[in-house]
Amino acid sequence: MSGYFSKFPSVMYGNALATNITSRLKMMIPTRDRIKVFHDYVLKEGERPDTVAEHYYGDPYFAWLVYYANEIIDPYFEWPLNQQDFNKFIAKKYTTITAAQEKILFFRVNWSTDENMLSPGAYDSLLNKLKRYWAPVIGYQQNIISYQRAQLDWVLETNRIVELTLSAVDLAKFNVDNKITQSGGTSGFIRSITSTALVVNNIEGEFLDTLSISFNNNTGDVLSVVKIGPIDPDTGDVLDPIPVTEIPYWSSVVAYDYEEELNESRKQIRLIDKSYLNQIELEMKALLT
Repeated sequence: MSGYFSKFPSVMYGNALATNITSRLKMMIPTRDRIKVFHDYVLKEGERPDTVAEHYYGDPYFAWLVYYANEIIDPYFEWPLNQQDFNKFIAKKYTTITAAQEKILFFRVNWSTDENMLSPGAYDSLLNKLKRYWAPVIGYQQNIISYQRAQLDWVLETNRIVELTLSAVDLAKFNVDNKITQSGGTSGFIRSITSTALVVNNIEGEFLDTLSISFNNNTGDVLSVVKIGPIDPDTGDVLDPIPVTEIPYWSSVVAYDYEEELNESRKQIRLIDKSYLNQIELEMKALLT
């Protein structure tokens, strides 16, 4: 199979000349669409496409078929990283691992980590707007026996946006993207800085005026706190995306966890059944002659 790639066109990748296998493989899409049999496979730590191909197809050169079956164009970014490389990637992208573990990217409904169940009576006593977070569990006789968390994949960029007014001297101590904290466990991330205030989002807790905020050794006194968004695009009203009563149903997602989830999801691959190997090899030869 290695000889096939000598016929592929070349392309500049970074500062190096590389073989562009994607241009020809696009012609094989009808073949892939006809193939109905795939094997699910979970990659083990450190496995590479060539080792997977060696194990399953008996030939490491069929690594290209592993890429093809999973529509992988860029192996560096689309193949899962081992733990050491993953940590290097995180440190490079987010400056430090600690920063990635602190930086909130978004909020999402936390049904996947909530195993609580409600009786029908407890469900009926909920506020109507909270009932949407629950789904019925149907019993043998088609009656509702309990309620479990509904599988709602809702995501919000931020829960709130507030404006913290500070003196000009204090404003100069902070920068965009700094995580700031206030006593009582309140924290948030600086979204932007105006001439009079810090605009803060991804907030945990409630910022209060007359209390100081801090980032590392920098501190500033909050003169006032004003909620400014998000804004309803239709009415212009200030929204409260996650009302206080609904906060238990949502969780913040930090950068490290998000990147780790993406990396873990890439370990779930599929392999084209080896019984189709000769067919694909013959078609590949025909395409390249």
